[in-house]
Amino acid sequence: MPRPSRKCERFFEGHSSPHSVLCTDSAPGYGRLASQLDLEHKVIPSGKYMKGIYYIQHINVFYSNFKAFLQKFRGVSTKHLNSYLKWFKWIKLFKDEKELLKIQKTYI
Repeated sequence: MPRPSRKCERFFEGHSSPHSVLCTDSAPGYGRLASQLDLEHKVIPSGKYMKGIYYIQHINVFYSNFKAFLQKFRGVSTKHLNSYLKWFKWIKLFKDEKELLKIQKTYI
């Protein structure tokens, strides 16, 4: 992976607390981002998904599922990406609920 862009750095600025940990795969570039944002950096070795209590697979699964969700739309506008994220979260949150409960919770 190339080094994280300035846009990525701006995304994280102000959204992490002083004791946050940046947990990444072993791709280069994340170390610089972690040091610029003054974060502890835990690297998961290549081919692994866990190192001690640090587990990266949650993000990979989320990304894979979200990508599959978006494929139904044959491309989405980044302008509306936040709405798609909310829709995806709503579907995952209530996937095991009965239809009537979903409707009730939507209005609450």
